[in-house]
Amino acid sequence: MKPPNVTHKECSREAKQCRSVWPLPAGHLSPLRLRPDFQRRWDAVWPVVAGLYARRAIFGFFLGDELVWMGVTPAELNTAAEAVKRDFPGAIIWVNEAAGVLAGGCSHFRVCHKVSEVVPPAVNWVSADRYWSSPPHRPGAHAAALKGIYEERIFPRLLPHQRALLVPGSFASDRSKQCSAAGRCSFTL
Repeated sequence: MKPPNVTHKECSREAKQCRSVWPLPAGHLSPLRLRPDFQRRWDAVWPVVAGLYARRAIFGFFLGDELVWMGVTPAELNTAAEAVKRDFPGAIIWVNEAAGVLAGGCSHFRVCHKVSEVVPPAVNWVSADRYWSSPPHRPGAHAAALKGIYEERIFPRLLPHQRALLVPGSFASDRSKQCSAAGRCSFTL
């Protein structure tokens, strides 16, 4: 099937049909789950996405931020990633996860998973964010902790087709007097 030629205006109109496949519970009091109708929602937006992909206006898909942290199971994340990969085998699939999930496998809701399963095989790019949490901050401690998460938890688990990305806000935060977005901290891998 040849994808339709979709204009930006049509995409904006059609995007209203494409709500997140992860319904946000009221007040974040319960975990995110993969919508039961996610495939129908994906099928509804597919013609728009296919047109953009065919024109090389997009090259991949960001599935979400801190999904396992917010309760999505690794199996649900893999199901969503595989659905996208089936339709767009060459596309980049990216997820950003909370550093704590990648380090220990446990979500905000204290549901724990095998750390090795947090980043499913259908994902190409993974990143972690780790923000300053509580003072006092020792100079360099934040960057060292983030470096450790990548070296100990992310890099060893990457499959040959997977790559890691850095999230700028996670190693330069304006919440710390010692390290700010102005670049007073350094981060070297």
